[in-house]
Amino acid sequence: MNPSDGSSRWEIVQIFLSFIRIPSDSVLGCGQLRSQKGNMLLPFKILVFFAVCVNIGRCALFSPCKTNDSKCFDAAFTNAFPKLLSEDSTLGIGPSDPLHIDLIDGNLSILKYKLFDSTVKGYKDCSITNVKSNLNSLTLYFELDCPGFDSTGKYEVSGRLIVLPVEGKGEYRLTTGRYSIAVNAELKEVRDKNGKTYFAIKKIKLKNEAIEPVVFDFKNLFNGQKDLSDAVHKFANENWKEVANLVQDPVYYAQLKQLVIHFNKHLKTAPLEEIFTCYICIRILVINSIMFSIFEILALTILCVSVAQSDIFSPCHLNDLACVATSINNALPQILSENKALGVESSDPLKVDMIEGDMSGIKFKFFSPITTGFKKCVAKNVKINLDTLTIHLELDCPNLETTGTYDISGRLITLPIEGKGDFKISAGSYNIIIDGDLETVVGDDNKAYLSIKSFKLKNEATAPISFDFKHLFNGQKDLANDALTFANQNWKQVSGLLQEPIWNNNMKRIISNINKYLMTEPLDKLFLS
Repeated sequence: MNPSDGSSRWEIVQIFLSFIRIPSDSVLGCGQLRSQKGNMLLPFKILVFFAVCVNIGRCALFSPCKTNDSKCFDAAFTNAFPKLLSEDSTLGIGPSDPLHIDLIDGNLSILKYKLFDSTVKGYKDCSITNVKSNLNSLTLYFELDCPGFDSTGKYEVSGRLIVLPVEGKGEYRLTTGRYSIAVNAELKEVRDKNGKTYFAIKKIKLKNEAIEPVVFDFKNLFNGQKDLSDAVHKFANENWKEVANLVQDPVYYAQLKQLVIHFNKHLKTAPLEEIFTCYICIRILVINSIMFSIFEILALTILCVSVAQSDIFSPCHLNDLACVATSINNALPQILSENKALGVESSDPLKVDMIEGDMSGIKFKFFSPITTGFKKCVAKNVKINLDTLTIHLELDCPNLETTGTYDISGRLITLPIEGKGDFKISAGSYNIIIDGDLETVVGDDNKAYLSIKSFKLKNEATAPISFDFKHLFNGQKDLANDALTFANQNWKQVSGLLQEPIWNNNMKRIISNINKYLMTEPLDKLFLS
């Protein structure tokens, strides 16, 4: 069922009309309605019903929530975050990745710098976590876990870089590893000339932390004096954390302020009356319960929930592969999120009890592994054949990270390896090819639904992978270093050796979740005829 589908909506209307004992054909000719005793309010009931159902489907940015339901709003904001970063020329919103900043002015006690015409890449790969809102005090907290940023532009600098003097002007490039940005935001309610109310971010406070090394590259320091320039670069790159702590606040405040401008323009498309539509409208019905029976209110409530929950896949013509791919990509953030109402656990982060690899030369177990990054994957080359009940698609995943504890023994291609402890595997980018067999299942409503019956995977690491296994060889550093150096230098071969049980376990959990969502969309509503 899709709220934007006219036929689906008419089916719901017919159901509701039968609940309140109005023949559906009467709606097509309102003049036929008679002001009989007990039916004088029927036109008003119909009007309210249409208003509720139409409005529920309109909110494209946020899923609807109950008034002041902060937990629901937290989940809605998390799911909306990729949209908040998107460019929209019709709203006057420029790109957030790459993000352009005219001027960043750092006026610190020991160092003064300006960055001109900066271009920043990396925000689209950030994951939003730990969202906490308080809709009574109008506050919002969230954290961005970003795998890396690449900033370029021109600079002027003078002063002291902690202990070393520094000065110069020219072109610069800052390349970071993983960065954590904690955002404390104050919200406000803004009312437009039409009387609609919107959230806007009023101001922000940031706490930033570089988790992985930052590479500083400033051309023409000291007017090109290489020895002085090399000394400053060596100091900055060896002491990247301290230098980042010194210079980062003006940089990230300038960037986040620009993002907030973009966010607020997006937020103007989501009136609070629509974010909290279903609850508000039903509350109106309850307040005016003299006009509505309890059964009518209950029926409308159920229908509201079904409309709000079903807006997952946009219907496409089966042969419109571009539309199908877009529909899947738009649905991925929601599909990969936890949904307790459907019994769906989170797929990002994805938690698995154990992954066991039992190959001829090597055996390993990963205990309680947690994988993050699947929400950044992009589906492409999607092909669905309902005659043969098959599906083919490819996922491009830019950054995946798995952590947990391990137990391993055997040979890593040519080197012996053994140990147990904590591990972290960070993949640059992965290409995952999925070929699946579909089946149709009949739901409790006697409608047909699609389900993924089985699948085969072909995986390829397309960028370097970092393997970090603590306590290899019971802590013998030389043997551990040799094994890790070999693994990281031969990442493609090592990933090819280890990846199959990892991917099969992860994808089984993800497809189980996908099938639960597919059971909310009857097959005849997934595709346009």
